[in-house]
Amino acid sequence: MKSSFFTRWFHHHLEKQPEYIKKLLTHSTVLRRDKESVARSMAIALFFSCIPIPFHSVLAIILAIFFAANPLIAFTVLWIVNNPLTMAPIYYFCYRVGLWILQVPAHPFEFEQSWQWLVHELEIIWEPFLLGCVATGLIIAIAGYIITRLCYQLKK
Repeated sequence: MKSSFFTRWFHHHLEKQPEYIKKLLTHSTVLRRDKESVARSMAIALFFSCIPIPFHSVLAIILAIFFAANPLIAFTVLWIVNNPLTMAPIYYFCYRVGLWILQVPAHPFEFEQSWQWLVHELEIIWEPFLLGCVATGLIIAIAGYIITRLCYQLKK
């Protein structure tokens, strides 16, 4: 049976990697595509797509490996959902969710392109913003997990 281009490319480049990278990439859980692994990957990626922290991709990959999910799927889904074009609408939605949960009015502001403005505004909105990010992340992670499992069930 002829192997795919990706498989040949992967094994060719794997030979050039250090031993610890080879072990990590050939570990049985890293490249799995069964329903549980893909569902976990989706949940991790969707959760971190709402969390405004630096290096969220690295954290998603580490958690995917730790929870026996597919880190390649987690990374890809994370960057499809949360990228420079979608980041502002996602975080604004999370902020509105946080306002709704806390039952507080929105803080009016005028945008300025300065570090002082950003720090000042974050001091005011950080509670509803972070609460909304975590709540939204948890809800869409659970929904993504369930929907992925249902899609695998419908595929049979």
